[in-house]
Amino acid sequence: MPAHLHPNPVAALSCSWGPNLPNNASAFSVDSYETSFNMDSAPGGPLISDHSSDRGLDEHQLESVEVDMEGVEEITPENSQPASAALYQYPSSTPIKRRIASYRHFLPLGSPNVPARDMGNYLAIELEKVKPIPILNLPSITFPDSSLPFAINEALLVSLGKKVWNSRANVLVPPKALSEIRVEEWLNGIARAISRVTDKDTRKSWSSRFANSVLGHPELNRKPDIILINDRLDPISWRNVHAVAEVTASNKLRSGMKRTIDNKTYLMFSTQYGRRFVPFLAICANSIHFVVSDRQGQATTEIPYRQPGVYHALNLIRIIVALMFGSNETIGFDSTIETQHDGEITKISAGGMDYDIKSTIHAVCGIIGRSTRVWSAFRTLENGEKESVIIKDGWIQEGRANTEKENLEILHLHKVRGVPELIWGGAVQAHLPTTNNQLHDDNTLWIRHMFSDRCAFHIHRRLVLKPVGENLSTFTSLGELMAALRDVAVGMSMTNFIYHAYILQQRTRPVVR
Repeated sequence: MPAHLHPNPVAALSCSWGPNLPNNASAFSVDSYETSFNMDSAPGGPLISDHSSDRGLDEHQLESVEVDMEGVEEITPENSQPASAALYQYPSSTPIKRRIASYRHFLPLGSPNVPARDMGNYLAIELEKVKPIPILNLPSITFPDSSLPFAINEALLVSLGKKVWNSRANVLVPPKALSEIRVEEWLNGIARAISRVTDKDTRKSWSSRFANSVLGHPELNRKPDIILINDRLDPISWRNVHAVAEVTASNKLRSGMKRTIDNKTYLMFSTQYGRRFVPFLAICANSIHFVVSDRQGQATTEIPYRQPGVYHALNLIRIIVALMFGSNETIGFDSTIETQHDGEITKISAGGMDYDIKSTIHAVCGIIGRSTRVWSAFRTLENGEKESVIIKDGWIQEGRANTEKENLEILHLHKVRGVPELIWGGAVQAHLPTTNNQLHDDNTLWIRHMFSDRCAFHIHRRLVLKPVGENLSTFTSLGELMAALRDVAVGMSMTNFIYHAYILQQRTRPVVR
């Protein structure tokens, strides 16, 4: 068999049993990742799991959701509208009850862009069971002094001068008006005052350049009021946005603003594959809402910055310092992923090794859930040869009995054919504020402390696998094609593998109540 074609198609799949599939759809599984054959016969069209490999499917087929088919009404073109109603018919086999990745299957063909209100509705479905958690000291939890270049205290606040701090009234000087340009000037003015006092430079600035023009995206065209970007960066895309601030004259955080927060958080997660969490500012007439979104949900706090007192002022200063003076890891980026200036991923570290990225095979869009990403990569060996690998990255719920790494090891122990070779697997390491900025398994629990169910939080895990198969269409001779088709037939007849995977799944699937 030629080396450039995968010797066994099953080895290119890392998958899991999905329960209650239709009788005409075969499936097998190792962890929580589902792959089905005869997928076109499934209700509502093709349903490809968010951990599927690149099998020549288009982008709409690749974006999907795991489905428990029992008791689900078949979706047809006649009954598939409205889209938001159809989404409720697909409960996920994961603890996250609604998955945004499924909405594309119910959109009219030829309509790639989604209206803001519709996207807000889709995201509301996804976030229905994970309402934002109010945490009073969220700024100091997310950005403690240990993760900042200097301490945040009253002495710093007083030294910023009368343009920032009104010492007589004991209150921050507010922006001149609640408009995008005035709030931009206000935030950048505070940063300049901090830079002058601390002798620290910031290479970031707030910009309202796109307040009245679209910051384009293939799926969603949105107008962010104010974005935090690197200075003099051009061109600008959603990949380059470090944070977003939205401005409203309302005294409260109304439903329209909540949809805006969800929309733009979704865009940042969907375009920045190295995002661990997304910080967001919603600036209202008398308060600022600080929202942090990660793969488990959202945490929020309200800062009444116009009220007299040092406490609320220091909270806002802390957020500005973190966003504008802190490291990329401090504001939510993965330090094990390197990117170019345009945000394109170039290198990923795993198991002490650096891998150069060739292409993105698969990436799930959404805010909460596993958010699986799969890359084709290579490592240059000492002899100059290149070792091709697959890197799989995801946020896996800690409550699951077995990790995919453990399941692969069990399958190898039982000498099941067609299982990928595991080069490395484990939790991604990050400098977590709750561990005094020491390296620790990256997770979503640190930001919530006692505000989260310990069985519901997610751990950031990564796998490095080989061999790497190529698309069947790359054959160079009839013999190669026939050999590949033979292996397809062998792989699909591996009843022994399917039986072992099913038994394993039944024993390890957690009970979700």
